[in-house]
Amino acid sequence: MKIKFLLTILFVSFLPYTYAQVYKTIDKNGKVTFSSIEPTIDKNSTTKVEELDLGISHNAMTTISSNLNEKYCGEIKLPSQSENSYSSKYFIKNVTRSTKNWKASLIRLNERIAYNTQKSIKVTKSRYYNSTYKNQLNNSQRKNTDSNLKKMRDLRCAINWSEKQNSFISELKASKKSENFRLLEIKTKLESNITARCGDEPIYDPTLKKNKEQRKRWSTCSRSKRNEIKKIDRQLRALG
Repeated sequence: MKIKFLLTILFVSFLPYTYAQVYKTIDKNGKVTFSSIEPTIDKNSTTKVEELDLGISHNAMTTISSNLNEKYCGEIKLPSQSENSYSSKYFIKNVTRSTKNWKASLIRLNERIAYNTQKSIKVTKSRYYNSTYKNQLNNSQRKNTDSNLKKMRDLRCAINWSEKQNSFISELKASKKSENFRLLEIKTKLESNITARCGDEPIYDPTLKKNKEQRKRWSTCSRSKRNEIKKIDRQLRALG
């Protein structure tokens, strides 16, 4: 029993790059399970939970790098805003969508690492596998863990970057709201000018004798202002 226990400790100690937080649960029947998510235990339950710290900081993350005016967290390309003032809505949507995906990926990665750790510990403790197989498993585990931890650091970097964009995004939203209000005011003035100069647009009714002539006269009178209104409408759609 002592030998198996020592093997387990040694195995964990040789996982210097594995998941930083693993929860060991021992139920009333002595069954042991490992998880990356802290289990919820009833106060009256006899189940025991131990928190295993395997030595990796939860705050470890990749440093942001730049390449050709683009920013990266490792292999993750961060959203960027172009010089176009109306690109802000796309930037906001991209950051929001990307952050959601990054957080979901980080959760899945945590669960995968915890599962692999649990599986490797079980194999190491088992008497049915020889030392050669266990060494192969350890080597494979290290390679997978190196890759997974690199992805984890990249994801933490990207999520940390996105959280720092909150104040900037708030400024973009405020600027967008102000520009939207300004454009609507201009549109209202243009519509008022058309009414004052050309009157209300005649309704379409081919049964009226002079309807076609009236509509043509109004269209000619209001053409320049209506063209300006169309430009305003395009800008409003661009703002979203």
